[in-house]
This record gives sequence, C-alpha cells and structure tokens, in this order.
Amino acid sequence: MLTLKYRPQSIGDLVGQDDVKLALEKAFTNNKIASAYLLTGPRGAGKTSTARIIAKSLNCKNKKAGEKATLNPCGKCSSCINITNGGDLDVVEIDAASHGGVDDARDLVIKASLSTINSDYKIYIIDEVHMASKDAFNALLKLFEEPPENVVFILATTEAHKVLPTIVSRCQQFRFKPINQIDCFKRLRNICDIEQINISDEALKFITEESEGALRDALSILEQVSVFNEEDLSISKEIIERTLGKVSEREVFSLFFSIINKETLELLNKIETIFLKNPDPQILTGELFQSSIKILEELCLNEGLEECKTCIDLINEKNIPKAEILYIAEEISKYEAILKQSSQAKKLFKTLCLKLSLREDFIDIKNLRERILDLENRLAGGAVKPLAVAVSVSAKKPSFAESAMASNFESKANTRDEIKVSDISSGNELNGNNLLSTEAKVAENIENSEKINTSSFSKTEEIAVPDSTLADDFMQFLNPPTKGLINSSKAKLISSSGEKAVFVIPEKFKFLKIKLEAKNEELVQAIKQALNPEIKFIEIQIDSGMTGADSEVNDSVKVPSAVTPKIMPVRVTERVTDLAATTSMAVNVPNNTDVNLNINSVNSSAGKDSNDNCCDREAYLDEVLQAGISIFGGNVVRE
Repeated sequence: MLTLKYRPQSIGDLVGQDDVKLALEKAFTNNKIASAYLLTGPRGAGKTSTARIIAKSLNCKNKKAGEKATLNPCGKCSSCINITNGGDLDVVEIDAASHGGVDDARDLVIKASLSTINSDYKIYIIDEVHMASKDAFNALLKLFEEPPENVVFILATTEAHKVLPTIVSRCQQFRFKPINQIDCFKRLRNICDIEQINISDEALKFITEESEGALRDALSILEQVSVFNEEDLSISKEIIERTLGKVSEREVFSLFFSIINKETLELLNKIETIFLKNPDPQILTGELFQSSIKILEELCLNEGLEECKTCIDLINEKNIPKAEILYIAEEISKYEAILKQSSQAKKLFKTLCLKLSLREDFIDIKNLRERILDLENRLAGGAVKPLAVAVSVSAKKPSFAESAMASNFESKANTRDEIKVSDISSGNELNGNNLLSTEAKVAENIENSEKINTSSFSKTEEIAVPDSTLADDFMQFLNPPTKGLINSSKAKLISSSGEKAVFVIPEKFKFLKIKLEAKNEELVQAIKQALNPEIKFIEIQIDSGMTGADSEVNDSVKVPSAVTPKIMPVRVTERVTDLAATTSMAVNVPNNTDVNLNINSVNSSAGKDSNDNCCDREAYLDEVLQAGISIFGGNVVRE
C-alpha cells in the first residue's frame, strides 16, 4: 500500500509540518527530552508517524556518543526495524479506543515501572487518547507527573479538547496542521514519478482538493485510481470523478448557474440528468457547497479561474451582491447535516435547489440603514413633521361620544353647529383600522370646508395641542410605573426638538411634578430612542387652562378668522360634555326617534360664571352623562 510504503521514517520526511519539525530538531539537538508528548491535529497529518519517528530517534542503536536522540535514525538497526514493523518490546502502541478503561490504566502504571529490555527508553504510544475514560485519565495523573526514569509517553489525538486539562498540562503539545495543497501536490507528484503512474496534473490537483489536507487520504485515492494507469493514456480528472462517484465540476457549476439565475425549469432538468448517474445526494451537496465557496473566493480575489467564469459573469451582469451568494452557501451547508438522516435524500436535495432558485429578492442592508439614519436626522431637525391627526384615539375603550363622532362625522357638519350621529348601538366598539380611516376622513373634511362656526367655543386663547403620536412613540420604552405616572398626571409631550423635551400637565395635578422630574433620566432615554437622539433634559410646565378630567383635549382652540381654517388636531375624549361644549347634537336612536340634546343652552346657563367651581362642573357633567346613558345605554367608566 502506498500509505505504508511512503510513510515518513525521519523528521526530515514530514510533509507540511515545518513548525513541528523545527521544534523536534531543536529539542533533540540540545538533548531536551520530555517525559510526555501530546500530538494533536486532523486525520492524515502525520501524528502516529511522528510518534514512531520520535521512538526511533530515542532508541536508535547508531546514535552518536552523548546523544539522547538522533535527528536521523538509521532505519537499519534492530530497534529501528522492530519499531517500523511494530514488534519492539520497549515501544508499546496502545489504542485507547479499545484499551481506555481504568483497569488498562492501572496495568500501564504497573508495567511502566519495569526496566527496559534492549533499549535506552521505554516508550508508550497511546493513539486516540481522547477515547480513554475519565477514571483512566485520573489513574495516570501521578504516573505522568512523576514518571520512572527513561519512560516516555507519546499521546496522539484528533480531539484535544476531550483530553483532561490535568493531562495536557503535563505534556509538551505539538499541533499538526492540515497539509496545504501545494505540499500535498508535490508529494503526490514525487510518488507518481517513482511508481511510474501516468496521471495529469489536473487530476492530482483534484485529489489534493478531495483529501482536504490529509495526505493519507490523498495516497489512498491515488492508489485506487492507479489501476487505470496506462503508458499512452494519462489518468484524467473525469476518471477520478467516476471512480469516486462524483458529479463533474462542470455540471456542478452549471447547476449553481441555474440557481443564481433563478431558472427553475432548467434547474429541474439538470437535476434529473445528474440523478441518472445515481450520485450520492450528500456528496453532491458538498460539491455544490465547494462550488459556492470557490465563486465567493473568486469574487473577492479575482484570480481569473476559468471554471467560475460563467457564474462570475452572470453575477456581475445582474449586480448580485456577495451577501446573496453567501446566503446560498450557508443554506447548502445546513442541508448537508439534514441529508445524513433523511430517507428521501434526492427529493430533499431537489427541494434545496428549488428553495434557492425561488428565493426572495435581497435588501441592501447598508442602503436601508442609511435611509433610516437620514429619516431620523430629518425628524430630529424638524425637516419632516409628523402627520397632523384630527382625531386621536387612546388605548382605552372608546366612550359613546368617541364612537358617535368617529363613525358618522359628515362633511356637512363643518358648516353648521349640529352634528348628526346615527345607527349607533350601545355595545359597538371601533377597532384601530376604522378609527384611523375616520381620522383621515375628518381631516379631509375639515380641510375642504369653507368655514367653521366658532360660536360654540367658550375661550379664544391659543394653546399648544399635544401630538398623540409622540406619546405613542416614546411610551413603549418606559417602565410600567413611569407609564402609570404619566397617565395619572395627564402629562402630555408637546415638544421634543433640540436638547429639551417639554411636558405639560394640568394645574390640578401639579403636585406630581416632582415625581415626574425624578423620572428625568428614564424619560430622556425613552425620547432619545423614539423621537430625538439629541434630547438631554425635560421641562415640566403647569397649564392652568387644563383640568384633570379634560386633559386629553384642550378647553379651547383659537381658530383664525380666515375663511379656510388650518387643521387643528383635537382629541375626542371620553366625556360627552366636551362634545356638548362645542356643538349641539342631533342623534338618531335605533327606534328612529330624533332626540336633540341642545347642550349649548344648558352650557351657556351653567357657564355664566367663568369661574364656577369644580363641584358644580362635576355635577353638571354627571347630569349630561346620565342623560346620554338613559337614551343610548352603556356604562359609566370613571378614571
């Protein structure tokens, strides 16, 4: 076998492990011999071969005087020959997979104390040491810490993380790397020249790629295809692909081309053609993954690989981002593990290809982020103002007055003092979509109206109208206690420009101002996240024109005398009295009997004295509410 015939016999024969070679050469030259070595790395990298080389270097009969180890074992003495053949009594090779129990470890402890038979060192080579049990490791701890004189342990494993740290700390560790393709190719070419194997360089490169850094695997593949050796015909890459049951690279790249081009019908035809060769779907998925990685590398390095040219041209033509190719590669790698456990591997592979070809268009995250930042900056600077909403709805259940106004606010009501509300049942509720559409309708009707009757407004002072969307934005970032404090104090955010956010609260709740100011940091952070990242502090203002019960709407809105007024966003409250304070209301009840609540007259009489106390006003509100309930039904909800 080529793997045994060309096994390295000295430190200089090691391929692709320059760091390990240098460290061992320095140690042997300076007579620095450790009591335990730990060789770690992937399969086929030369760990077990190196362990035997160390054993030969230590026990070679032709060492120079004063040398504890030689760099070049002769390979002819009895020790070298016996170690090569595996029959040396002083060099014991143990497979921890089958001898990893605690009893085996105890037996090793006893035998290690015995003297050598015919060599300078007694050497124990423990392969796949990670398979030993925890109890076995613990039994060997004392032996590794204080080994007998002239006893050397050489441990080899592909999974170093499974070895107990207490064992690792007592060993000199050498890490083996996967053999790069250039070194592997040179070694294979050298062996082919010696064995007179007629094989093309393209085929050898394919073997090195398939071996994935394991020289032993590469030699096994070379030996397998060497049966096709002929003097006048070299072994080609296609022969190796057929021997290993692989689909040609050209077909795999063609399949990938159809995936990125979203050619679903053509893709299905290509899959059926490939399946006629009866390939292993798992191997086929691995080849498709390797092709995607090659394309990604070519996109980044631009090395001009001929096999990738068609796919690269398509990607450049359609401006397909690298992130999309990376997504395809990740999806393929996920399916590799799934295919191992599937009984319908071929159908699953077809599903994978269809999923990738029918993928949705990708969004350029970088451009999207820039657009979001630009929009935030414009909002913070006031370049983009929130849309004015004529009717703002709170999260609470709409009262009768809100439902009546939001459901049937007709455009004709803008030119008279009477609003007609019809076809309202006492148990109806409006959802968010209906209310939003009503808000837009109300805004449109007010904007298109020619004039508005302002005789029903009792005050003409101009005040700021809070924007409900501001509260909706920043309230979601507050803790429940702070939200409750905001709601209890009827605080409204009226400004968030620059470095200051201004809240207004009714005079009735001014005793809560101190508590609100104590929440300064939390409010600033919430407004920063939702509205303006430049906010640094808040200011609480007391509005004597607002009452606790009516804080959700201003008592008066100054309307200019122009013919076409601007939109003034006014919130509908849960009180019928606020509606009554601005207009008289004609209502169609279910029995089609018109009931007129001319509250203006009552309001004018009740409001003769502008300074009437709170008790009189509350009594008046209760009378109006009871009148509405007696006509339309429902319940009174008190805050």
